[in-house]
Amino acid sequence: MEIKKRYLELDFIKGISIIAVILIHTTAILISQETDEFSQITGIIINQISRFCVPAFLFVAGILAYNSLLKISFISFMKKRIVEIIIPFIFWSTIGLLVWGDISIRNVIITFIFGFGPFHQLYYIPALFQMYLISPFRSKILKSNFSIIVLFILTILLFSFYQISSLNLFGLKESSTINLVFLTAFFSWIFYFSLGLAVGKNYQKVRDVISGFSFRKIIIFLIISISLVLLDSYYNWSFTGEIKSSLLSYFRPVVLIYSISVILFLLKLGILKNQKIIISINDKSFGIYLTHIFVLNIFQLVTNGIFFRNLLGTIFSSLIILVLSFYLCLLLEKLPFRSITLGRSMIKKKVLKEGGI
Repeated sequence: MEIKKRYLELDFIKGISIIAVILIHTTAILISQETDEFSQITGIIINQISRFCVPAFLFVAGILAYNSLLKISFISFMKKRIVEIIIPFIFWSTIGLLVWGDISIRNVIITFIFGFGPFHQLYYIPALFQMYLISPFRSKILKSNFSIIVLFILTILLFSFYQISSLNLFGLKESSTINLVFLTAFFSWIFYFSLGLAVGKNYQKVRDVISGFSFRKIIIFLIISISLVLLDSYYNWSFTGEIKSSLLSYFRPVVLIYSISVILFLLKLGILKNQKIIISINDKSFGIYLTHIFVLNIFQLVTNGIFFRNLLGTIFSSLIILVLSFYLCLLLEKLPFRSITLGRSMIKKKVLKEGGI
């Protein structure tokens, strides 16, 4: 079904998700430092409940990609994606390497192929581009609702393998190669994008069903899934005796279930309430995603990291990073090379934006 108007709940999801992205990266700094127990535990909690962000972005990307491909050819669709996401990806990856990176053949490959360079958040761009490449096969992916169920089960099994290897169980060992592949390979993320494609196929019907859902039941589902994520994090911490980034990552079965609950909750909340501030943040969400690590690095350099030594300072820093990134995007939009730095700023606003962020 072609979406002919702009559904603000999708903007709401992306606005909330970009805030969660920043919280993940700021709390990661807090967690990695020696700080008081309260700050560290609370930092882990905030980090974990923010883990819905990338799945939510890909879910919305699937909805909007489905809608776009109803109106334009796949070739035209991919040309726009190259302009909108690949060119700014190359620009910011280059900046990261030149300013903060070690320019070696290995690092150049990891940065430009996997997106995991000094601006490590950019891994999302190669992953998203892979989702777009498989979008022509949406008719096969969406052949029946059973296809989504199969993808869900396969993703659960895949994430179980990742978590078992991170815990070094049954002879499986964690490796940096596995971590890198999982971050950028399409099979780690395809469920969320495919779910978005499926919802996009009948978005108005799905929207009507969600509108009729009991908000109380959605909140109960959300609370249960949050509890599972936090219990899983605590178990991983207790089992290994250390805080391992791989065991706080997206690739755990409980995070998959939690992400679905948050997407459902945000859809419902976005339908019920018009959150203008969050939606305005969404208007710059792609630019904020591209630039916030650059801003974060500068902020740490200027302040000598003093604000990341406790929880209050980290929360304050998160707000500062969000505001500075937002205004940096406003500044970049006024410059003649804005299509290189932000990609989408050259594209006129439409009734419905096309893309994941």
